[in-house]
Amino acid sequence: MIHKESPKITGGTVAIVVGGVRGIGLASAEILQAGGWTVILADRDSPDPSIAEKFEYHHVDIAQSESVDDLVFNIMAQHGRIDGLVNAAGYNRHSLVADLSDDIWTGLFDVHLGGVLRFCRACQPHL
Repeated sequence: MIHKESPKITGGTVAIVVGGVRGIGLASAEILQAGGWTVILADRDSPDPSIAEKFEYHHVDIAQSESVDDLVFNIMAQHGRIDGLVNAAGYNRHSLVADLSDDIWTGLFDVHLGGVLRFCRACQPHL
């Protein structure tokens, strides 16, 4: 839900919001859309039906470069431009550090840092 005091961000045409089906990503998408942007949600999870009718959605696995590259290619083919990128994907594992396995740590790191790198690398030539 956009609040009356939310800023209007204008000037762009097409923005990708990674992790945009809920939380900070969805809030960012709503602000951009209110500013006149075409907003594309990129997420591994499908949006709720009320969100899906407001935004274009594409499934993506941000831990896989090929998935990110394919998505950016398809957006460029469909829209011809990318003017903005919001990296808001993430998740959390609630556990003590002593209980955090290498696999869990690697997964967290790959999404939180690797996903940002993959999207920035794929989008940078078009921004």
